Amino acid sequence: MAERYPGDHEFISAKAGERKIVCCPNVFQVPDFSVKTDLVAVMMPFSAEFNGVFHAVKRACSGLMLRCLRADDIWEETAIIQDVFNLIFHATW
Repeated sequence: MAERYPGDHEFISAKAGERKIVCCPNVFQVPDFSVKTDLVAVMMPFSAEFNGVFHAVKRACSGLMLRCLRADDIWEETAIIQDVFNLIFHATW
């Protein structure tokens, strides 16, 4: 469903009126799945010194009926950067 825009290696991967992602060059695979309105993507180092902050954010999200994930909570792709991209793509917040 991606439209070519305007060069061979540039794509818009959304329909008119929806979120648009322009990938040039094609580094990431744009997921086929939809945005999850209850998902919060947290971007922070995977370091023990940040665990308290992450858990506080998770508790705050839980209180708002939102799910909170960091890339190290998932492992669906062989490259972690693709998992990060997928998480950002999925998340509303």
